[in-house]
Amino acid sequence: MDNWICLDGEAEACISQRHARLSVEGEALRIQDLDSTNGTFVNSRRLGALQVELKEGDVIDWAQCVRAMVLRVGLEKEADPTADTSEF
Repeated sequence: MDNWICLDGEAEACISQRHARLSVEGEALRIQDLDSTNGTFVNSRRLGALQVELKEGDVIDWAQCVRAMVLRVGLEKEADPTADTSEF
């Protein structure tokens, strides 16, 4: 499945059409550069062909012109409203 993030201005000029892939595997969030021209960086290190597991606080730079920070990894499970939580 392809996901699309639309950019404009300077970012559009430096980001490749298929720049990087973010994927969720279980509780892990991973990023992989897709052989982009200007690179994908995690905490200032260029990924190259490596797939990296992201952790909370990691800083992602796409071509050093778009920056994002990982705020949370993993999915919170919603409370089951039908679960019996009463105490006896």
